[in-house]
Amino acid sequence: MASVDPLTGLYNRRQLTAVFEHCLVTHRRSEEQFGLLLLDVDHFKTINDRYGHDAGDLMLTHLASLMKVHSRHDDWAFRVGGEEFCLLVVRSNQQLLQQVAERLRQDIEQHPGQYNDQKISFTVSIGIAVWPEDGSTFASLYRQADRRLYQAKKDGRNTVVA
Repeated sequence: MASVDPLTGLYNRRQLTAVFEHCLVTHRRSEEQFGLLLLDVDHFKTINDRYGHDAGDLMLTHLASLMKVHSRHDDWAFRVGGEEFCLLVVRSNQQLLQQVAERLRQDIEQHPGQYNDQKISFTVSIGIAVWPEDGSTFASLYRQADRRLYQAKKDGRNTVVA
């Protein structure tokens, strides 16, 4: 239970570093790439302010369920804090990561969450980093994905930056 986020049922930040280390060992042997998608809900504070924190929590669980839909059986989904999420995509490359990120972004945009009788639309910004090109350690890879997430926010939100 210490490795799972109680709200979303996704793995938490603590588990992310452990899974990364496991992927690092596996992918070094096979020389396959893997990557991180770092997601942040755009204007999440507005959802909480307008609809209340219960609605915000439901949107986070809705996002988590969509992440699971877009994950292959050996990918890993995490809630790393607040409204920030991560998808660790194994055996992938830049092109596959961009496709996964764009499909996920579009699905979130096109499928609003439900709170009581209201549909609540929201979007996400996504930053992508690929191992080993963008970083060989967890800290360096995460930092690069975070920079790209920040760039996606700066570029107007609801976008993917690789």
